[in-house]
Amino acid sequence: MTKSIITDDMESCYICGSNIVQIHHVIYGTANRKMSDKYGLIIPLCPYCHKRVHEQDRNLDLQLHRLAQRRFTEEYPYLNFMEVFGRNYED
Repeated sequence: MTKSIITDDMESCYICGSNIVQIHHVIYGTANRKMSDKYGLIIPLCPYCHKRVHEQDRNLDLQLHRLAQRRFTEEYPYLNFMEVFGRNYED
């Protein structure tokens, strides 16, 4: 499993703390999922929170995207998030 640059606890849901988790690629989509793996932009989410992020709560999804962008910029200051992922979530 790829290491997350967002959390050290991959055993508990990042949102609610449940111990039944799935890996969520914070920057998702076909190509971006692989890039999320490569750069550690993954978090554990329980099935309920995973569904919530993808289908019910666009604001939470945007918050996670912004967090991922900030952590990427801190961890990889020599790379440009826009060039890697093609979007800027900070605006």
